[in-house]
Amino acid sequence: MNDQGTDVPTERRAASRADLEALLAQIAEDLSGQIDLDQLLMRIVSAARHVTGAPYAALGVLAPSGESLVRFIHEGMDPDTVRRIGPHPTGGGLLGELIRHPEPLVVDQLDAHPAYRGFPPNHPPMTNFLGVPVRAGGRIFGNLYLTDRADGFTEEDLRAVAILAAQAGAAIHAAELADRLRDSAVQDERERISRDLHDGVIQSLFSVGMGLEGAKALIDRDPTRLQTRIDIAVDQLDDTIREIRNTIFTLRPGSADLGLQRGLVDLAREYEVNEILRPVLNVSQSLDVHVEEELVPDVLHIVREALSNVAKHATATQVMLDAEIIARDLVISVRDTGGGFDADTVTRGNGLENMAERAVLLGAHLGVTSTIGEGTTVTLTVPLHPTAPEQEDYSA
Repeated sequence: MNDQGTDVPTERRAASRADLEALLAQIAEDLSGQIDLDQLLMRIVSAARHVTGAPYAALGVLAPSGESLVRFIHEGMDPDTVRRIGPHPTGGGLLGELIRHPEPLVVDQLDAHPAYRGFPPNHPPMTNFLGVPVRAGGRIFGNLYLTDRADGFTEEDLRAVAILAAQAGAAIHAAELADRLRDSAVQDERERISRDLHDGVIQSLFSVGMGLEGAKALIDRDPTRLQTRIDIAVDQLDDTIREIRNTIFTLRPGSADLGLQRGLVDLAREYEVNEILRPVLNVSQSLDVHVEEELVPDVLHIVREALSNVAKHATATQVMLDAEIIARDLVISVRDTGGGFDADTVTRGNGLENMAERAVLLGAHLGVTSTIGEGTTVTLTVPLHPTAPEQEDYSA
C-alpha cells in the first residue's frame, strides 16, 4: 500500500516490449489531458513506479538555481513512515550526483557508489537505484527516482523511464506555458482596467475637485453661478460612480460560465440598474448551441463596453441589444437613440479601443456607425468554428 492509499503490485507489469509501449502510450494520453501541475507530478511518479514495478518512486523538483531540491513528490511509503523520517531530502548524496550530472544513472548497489551518504533514521532499507532527469522547456525541471526493484533495474527499465521522463517534461512545459498565458491575460486585463480608471475615473474626480475649488469664490459674489457649478459637479460625480460600478461589474465573476445567452440577459439587467433604462433584447434562443464556450468571456466584455459607452456619451432614451447567428457568424449589435457623433471628427476613446483590441483577439470584426441626432450602432461579427451547426430557426 503506498502513501496515497493505492495498491500497486511491485512485480513487473509489462510482460513484453509491445505491452510496455502500449502502457507508455496510455500514460502519454493521460498526461496530455492533465492540467493541474501537482496532480500531474503525482501521476508521473505513479506511472514510473507502475512501468518498472519498483516499490519506491519519487520526483525531486529543482529550485530555480538548479542546485537543490525544493519539492519531493514520492510514493511507496506509508504516512507513518514518512512522518518518522522527517524533512524531505534536499539533494545531497546520490541525489546530488544526479543534480550535478543530469544524465541517466543506474546503480546496482547503493552503498557501493562513492556519492552515497546513507539514509536518515527510520528510513526503509534500499538496495538499488535508477534516476533520470526530467527536462522541460530546455531546462532541467527535476529528476525521477526509483529504488529497490527486485533483481535490479534493466536496460528496459531505463528506456521506459527515459521515455516517461521525456513525456513528463513535455507535459510540464505545456502546464507552465498555460500558467504563463493565464497570468498574461490577467495582467493585460489589469492594465486595461488601470488605464480606464486613470483616463476616466481619476481624471473625472480631479475635474470635479477643481470645479468645486473654483466655486468657493462664488459663494458671496454669484449664488446662481455657484448653484450651476454644484449641479455640474453632482452630474460628474454620478457619471464617475457609474464608471466605478461598471469596473466592479467587470472585475467580479460574470455569467460567462452560464453561457452567452444568460450573460447577455445579465448585462442588460446591469445596465437597467445603473441607467434606469431597460434595453430592448432580441436574442436568439440557440446562441449557446452555436457559440463556443471559450468565446463567451471576450464577447461579453465587448458588449459590456458598448453599453458603458452608451451610458457615458449617448444620452439615449432607448437601447437595443440584438444577438443572432447569421450563416456561420455570431452577430451582436448595440443600438442607441442618442445624439450620435461624426466619425470623421470624433477621436476614438479607450472604450472603443478596448473593444477593437478584443475583437482582434477573437478574429472578429467590430463596426461602428453613427449619425448625429440619430444615434450609434456597434456591431460585433464573430466567425464561429467551422464545425458549429448552422442555424435553422431564429426566435426572439
